[in-house]
Amino acid sequence: ARVLCLSIMAASSSPRAPRAHGIPHSLYAQQAPLLEVCDDVLAGRARRSLLEPDLDDSITRTLRLSTFDYAPYSVEMDLDGPHTSKHTLEVMLTDGTKRPARSIFEWLQQFCVEQVTLRTALRKRGIGVPPVGSSNAEMPCLLAYADDFEVPQMFNRVCARSVLKCADWWTMWMCFEKEENEVLQAHRSALMTACAAKIVIEKIDTTNTIWKLIEPLVTPTWKGSLAKFPCKPEDVGTFITEGIYYTGEHYPKRYLQMKHDESAEAFWECDYEDGYNSDNSDDSDAHHHHLGAYLLSTEKSLKAIKVARQWEDTFPEGAKEGLFRCPRGWKQICAHPDVATASSSSSSLSYSSG
Repeated sequence: ARVLCLSIMAASSSPRAPRAHGIPHSLYAQQAPLLEVCDDVLAGRARRSLLEPDLDDSITRTLRLSTFDYAPYSVEMDLDGPHTSKHTLEVMLTDGTKRPARSIFEWLQQFCVEQVTLRTALRKRGIGVPPVGSSNAEMPCLLAYADDFEVPQMFNRVCARSVLKCADWWTMWMCFEKEENEVLQAHRSALMTACAAKIVIEKIDTTNTIWKLIEPLVTPTWKGSLAKFPCKPEDVGTFITEGIYYTGEHYPKRYLQMKHDESAEAFWECDYEDGYNSDNSDDSDAHHHHLGAYLLSTEKSLKAIKVARQWEDTFPEGAKEGLFRCPRGWKQICAHPDVATASSSSSSLSYSSG
């Protein structure tokens, strides 16, 4: 069955442009118009940036993306082994230059701003807009396209679908809609307050001298309104582990850890799926599980492959979920409430290589 499936796919395939980074498989047919919109939106990325250039070269923290996935049928359909990747995540400054992100919040904030801007642009042009009520609809990941890296999602081309929920939110159409509406409402309220203050002051001071002095202080700006979007910096752990919308019947495992001295932070998301026969037989016991994980970390020594394999190794007999052990010297800040966590003192796994 597998040989027949691959033969049909090979015979029916025709030469075409490779899929650009950041474009989901479900949107490949619309790649050309989508990329046109992406390019137009990216032209304003520096203008929307909340990060000013700085001259402090002493800050060396760098946020890295590390991925790991294993499935009985690989994406390339030639090897069944695990796949890993790594990439330095960048942010754009207001002057148009880029530098490595120094924290999870710094990168996440720019990611969210760009995704919401892209969604607005797609709606205006009527390109890639899903039907109303479509909870699984996707959109491009703008930063993956702009900064040339693959979204950490595991896609099984044999069964033509995404088999895990890891990183669904990176390309989810409806993600951050609630936070977007909250920012818009807060901005409108601040504008109304400023207008009311102007009316009152103008009645007291007909020369407008007072209003000219306080106007910059009381009139909201979009960058000021976005300072706490999609969440406050101190709430990033709760937001990224629990607040981000997801689809499906089960929740991917999400954790945020920090070193005890707070010199580094790490967020990882892991998912597990069972039930695919590795030899296409009818034997229900002859199958392998799908395991995928990605890691956002400012600690260079941490790798997603170590975290994923450790989580897999702690599966009790017949259990569907494993335990996670914090690396030595780290503390857990946030985790999804439904996941189990082992104490770091019981961990004997080394995280210094990957």
